Amino acid sequence: MEKKRNPNFVYMISDALQQELAISKKTGNVTCEDGVKYSYDEIILIEGKLTIEAHRVKKLIGGEIVECKRGNGGGQLEIF
Repeated sequence: MEKKRNPNFVYMISDALQQELAISKKTGNVTCEDGVKYSYDEIILIEGKLTIEAHRVKKLIGGEIVECKRGNGGGQLEIF
């Protein structure tokens, strides 16, 4: 049976997060299949570089991403 879709959202599969995302057409906010929510401002900060590890931390502790930068080696993404 197919899921019921809200016409106010665009749906896509995230390879990085390994799940479906619902993106609000009105606000740009993202709701992940596992219930984690990202505001439009957070999406702009992470610029498509979110890792599954960072996502799991947000799921565990909640909160809001307010800063995002590359670590000393340039490879690791640090989220605050």
